[in-house]
Amino acid sequence: MKEQKIANLKSIIDQLVEKKSGEYAEKKINLVSNVFVLNNMVFLDADEADKMLSLIIDYVIGVTNTESTLLLTLKQSASTNADFASYEFSIRSNDVCIEDADFKQAVASDDKLVSAKEMLNKFGGSLTGEVNVKGLIAQVNFAFKREERTENNMSSLEMQIQKGIKEIANGKTILVVEDNELNEELAREVLTEVGFNVEAVNSGADAIDIIKEKPEGYFDLVLMDIVMPEMDGYTTTTLIRGIDRPDIQKLTIVALSSNAMDIDKQLAFESGMNGHVAKPLDVKKVVQYLK
Repeated sequence: MKEQKIANLKSIIDQLVEKKSGEYAEKKINLVSNVFVLNNMVFLDADEADKMLSLIIDYVIGVTNTESTLLLTLKQSASTNADFASYEFSIRSNDVCIEDADFKQAVASDDKLVSAKEMLNKFGGSLTGEVNVKGLIAQVNFAFKREERTENNMSSLEMQIQKGIKEIANGKTILVVEDNELNEELAREVLTEVGFNVEAVNSGADAIDIIKEKPEGYFDLVLMDIVMPEMDGYTTTTLIRGIDRPDIQKLTIVALSSNAMDIDKQLAFESGMNGHVAKPLDVKKVVQYLK
């Protein structure tokens, strides 16, 4: 392994997403990343880390069906060594063509995964995972020496933004209406990480039912997927606005969609929505509707 230097973990993940999105453009794989860390700057061999994670991502994409979503998440976990920061990196695919037994065998014998594990051993890490009804999740655990100057890990401005978001999120409940399980999980993860209470349903009909069932003012905001079977987000919003209850007219409903053209935003407003947020979900844009 080459000499370890200070590297930015978020930059490594962001660059991987950009690179793999280009490599697998024809397969129409949607790569989404989330990074939840306090210590972003650590000592490591960045090239080796990039190669190791690339191999695992390549394997997962290889067993993922076309037009699917991959969610890459980096979280910082508790560390028993004050000089080191521990991390959990997971890759989740919502539509794969293998069974759990196949994946377990691949971890032991697939060239990409075996090579990745050999590299991972240099970091003192491990690779685990499973295939279940929600898809495939591959999980990497490793630890790196922290960069001592905490001000280099998160800028003063970033810390102020995070603090402001958490103050806004405190005590507020968001309803996520999303028919895709992985997209729902992504939204839930991003929102709960900053302090929101989150409830979720996977259809327009269920959204109407839960809003009727909950007491007035229960939800502070609704994130409404647009493209859903049976009842789309526009129709759902129109029907919600028709509920005879005083708080419904004040309820903030925001479109959550990969469509971000002017006509989509216009349709959102015409159906009774208050705004539009493009996927993947950016929590900073969500909180703008709660200030």
